[in-house]
Amino acid sequence: MLMFRPLLRYAVFSGRASRSEYWLFMLLYAVVVGGSLGMSIAALGNPDGSAAFSGFTRWFGVFCLLALALCLPTYAVLARRLHDIDKSAWWMLLLAPGMFAPVLMSQTLVGAVTSGAGVGDGGGGAAIVQAFSRMMMIMAVAGLCNLILFIMTLLPGTRGPNRFGPDPRDPDAMPEGSTRGLYDDDHMDTLIAEAKRERAGEYKPVFDFGPGGDAAPALAETAASAEAPRAVEWGRPAWDPGIAPSRPFGRRGS
Repeated sequence: MLMFRPLLRYAVFSGRASRSEYWLFMLLYAVVVGGSLGMSIAALGNPDGSAAFSGFTRWFGVFCLLALALCLPTYAVLARRLHDIDKSAWWMLLLAPGMFAPVLMSQTLVGAVTSGAGVGDGGGGAAIVQAFSRMMMIMAVAGLCNLILFIMTLLPGTRGPNRFGPDPRDPDAMPEGSTRGLYDDDHMDTLIAEAKRERAGEYKPVFDFGPGGDAAPALAETAASAEAPRAVEWGRPAWDPGIAPSRPFGRRGS
């Protein structure tokens, strides 16, 4: 199924991926990873505190494991989607601002609170406002980069092969350097047709007992080519000096 193809090509960054392959896998990722995160948040609504903490810990652990397991195929299918529109996978660096944005915003906020703690109310408020303005700038840069990458994933792929491989929408396309298998149906049909052409007019059934069969000529030819049995020399000794250890008594026919 097209939705699970990125899992089969788990860490394959070469080749191309169509829009349907990419977005179906993104849907699967959202359902699986987002569902586990939603279950962890919903577990906090349990009135029993210990049960709520246990449920949250369990589902949050599932969320972390799924997010970690699907991280590599997610980046791999994104690289192949960029290849499909004839773009290099280096465009994935647009994800960097969004990945480091939470860390930068946390450092900015902590620095503002620390610097504003030792000054008056006016200085502390100004530091916090300046920190929030920096956070908004970081979020704007990260959002712009993610928007550019999002639009690129929506673009249609190039028709026909490009520098990254054959068109994934072509059912007869094969990756570069690959060959058809030994038991490919089309390949076997071609080999059978060639064998029939080579043996046309030369095939003679050996055991064909039906009407008009050609078994008799074939059998006659086989019998004529067979070596005739040698006549027994009754005066010859019945032992072979090169094999028998001693001469036996008597002769043949005596």
